Amino acid sequence: MASICVAEVDVVYHGQSAHASAMPHKGRNALDGLLLAYQAISNLRQHIRHSERIHGIVTDGGRAPNIVPDRAAGEFYVRAKNAEDLEALKPRVRACFEAGAKASGCDVEMNWGGVDYLDLNTNWPLAAAFKANAEMLGRKFDADDERSLTGAGSTDMGNVSHRVPSIHPMLAAAPRNVVIHNPEFAKYAGGEMGEQAALDGAKALAMTAFDFLADTRLQADAKRAFAIAKGLG
Repeated sequence: MASICVAEVDVVYHGQSAHASAMPHKGRNALDGLLLAYQAISNLRQHIRHSERIHGIVTDGGRAPNIVPDRAAGEFYVRAKNAEDLEALKPRVRACFEAGAKASGCDVEMNWGGVDYLDLNTNWPLAAAFKANAEMLGRKFDADDERSLTGAGSTDMGNVSHRVPSIHPMLAAAPRNVVIHNPEFAKYAGGEMGEQAALDGAKALAMTAFDFLADTRLQADAKRAFAIAKGLG
């Protein structure tokens, strides 16, 4: 599985409530601040790398249409191929939030997650062992499944993979044309195909763990690959 870095940030805009029709000039619209930032981020997407992603949602947009929102909140994910690119992208996103606050006359607080998820450092000797074991169980892999660099998901397993040799295999729980994070995918994943993927995955992982414990060559290959990937070999 290919995986990229992600940083999570919660933003809250603070404005001034007022009657939206009778006294709008007394208000400072926090929702305007958030939506201006959202639009700025949408524009920023035109000028970031193809391996980078920024997406978010509004979690609080006000209480009633006739009240100028004095509070608005959103949750955003910022993703990049590696930690260096992620750190370079964060200030550009931060500037969008600050611009929304300045334009709307509101204040903004940004609460970044304490730990970013890192990109996945796949250990290819272990991945090859897993693939062989999964194939023994009847699973089939396409050639482009092996080292795909287009994966745009993120996982805390990425952090683990920078500490010790790791893999994060994926087995199909739905037909290839089914979009993930979608009701149709949930139907397949909760059905027979998903159950079989879970069973095959558990078996293949157990078989791979046994191979690693019993095969000194696999241990050495995994250790060497990890050192090279970390620039230590």
